[in-house]
Amino acid sequence: MKNVIREKGSLLYRARMVVNGERRSKYFKTRAAADAQLSLWRMEAMNSVSQEELAELILCRKKLKGVATLTEAVDFFLAHATTTQAPTISQGVVQFCEWLETSGRSKVHVASIKTHTRSFVAEFGEKFPCDVTPAALVAWIGKMASEGKKSARTQKNEINAARNFIGWAKVQGWVREVPEIDERILPRQEVKEPEIYTPEEVAGIFDWLEENMPAAIPLFAVRAFLGLRTSEALRLSWDDIDMENKMLRVRAKKSKLGIARTLDEELAPDTAFIWLEKYREYDFKLSIRQRTKIAKALNLKDNGFRKSFATMLTSLRKNQQETMIATGHTSMQTLKKHYEAAKQTRSVAEAYFAVLPKKR
Repeated sequence: MKNVIREKGSLLYRARMVVNGERRSKYFKTRAAADAQLSLWRMEAMNSVSQEELAELILCRKKLKGVATLTEAVDFFLAHATTTQAPTISQGVVQFCEWLETSGRSKVHVASIKTHTRSFVAEFGEKFPCDVTPAALVAWIGKMASEGKKSARTQKNEINAARNFIGWAKVQGWVREVPEIDERILPRQEVKEPEIYTPEEVAGIFDWLEENMPAAIPLFAVRAFLGLRTSEALRLSWDDIDMENKMLRVRAKKSKLGIARTLDEELAPDTAFIWLEKYREYDFKLSIRQRTKIAKALNLKDNGFRKSFATMLTSLRKNQQETMIATGHTSMQTLKKHYEAAKQTRSVAEAYFAVLPKKR
């Protein structure tokens, strides 16, 4: 990482440095001023360095084969040296999850990380982050695979959670590098054909909702007929919807990828807006208990509404680019990976978007 960089499109210079585990960043009009600030930060950082760490600094310079200047060696040391202040992995994972919570991650995401790091903590909990070598990681992955108790998907989630933690530990200065492992040894997840709803199935679902839980219809309508992610649908409000012009806005802060998009009749049929008009007295909030009750009663498929929407829209419009925009994906590869195998005929797609309210 360069300590001083020239900001694009401006006359400012940005000085940045990690000082005693804290990231510092400041802007200056001249390069000289930025370099002067770096000198002050280096002095501050080196004041807290012990004799043992200074010995490691000398080794760091030797590792650079004497090519680097002393200043560059200091920077190398401050960026790579591990200290005795590093917590054990079990303690570090707790801090990692606390950081996730304070950084605005959802409760579901944090709970998922806690679950997926249990195996890693059980294996390495009393060790320090710098003790997790590539060989140790490979042995742990092999152990999980040989036990055969977890699916490939679960194994991959646990491995990714562990690597995310080690990457965060590197930023804290607890570990020099994130261990690299051969991608070929990672568990291969079987690619299944997307489970989508037929027009008859989705009609049955909405018939049941009209009879038993009409308050859930706005939430399910935008998921089934506009392809919103569950998280995007739950955060909607009626202020995001222009019923007169049949437009729905998924704002950047509410979308998974932080990318705003607008859904209207040009991108998808107006089926969702017809349902919304009929059940306008309800909002989009539905508790986990209510959603679980509906899922069990109807035996809902995993992410079935979004998969069905993308598949049917592609089959209806024959335009993958439009489907990519409507679903908020950022690449055609993602679209093909999830929906390409389940293409339907145009008549089936038309029947899907022809599911309309029967009551009222």
